[in-house]
Amino acid sequence: MKMTTEDVEPFLEASERLVAETNLNFWRYLCEKIDWEDRLICIKGPKGTGKAFKQIADIPDSYVVNDDVEVGVGGKIPLWLFGFLY
Repeated sequence: MKMTTEDVEPFLEASERLVAETNLNFWRYLCEKIDWEDRLICIKGPKGTGKAFKQIADIPDSYVVNDDVEVGVGGKIPLWLFGFLY
């Protein structure tokens, strides 16, 4: 079964709703130590430690590699895709 835009639309709407409801009135202490002009920035760590797409949402051409998504959407890249590079 081929996935269509109509199939993905409810997920995109839910994602956009969750992002819109997210409180952005905080600042991580490491944000001041990161050189945001670098071409590649890697933020890694275990799940639940504050790494999130919203940290880079306003940065053009930025992406998050995520291990709990199957399809890349809106700047999120599934981790399993990197297996094709070997």
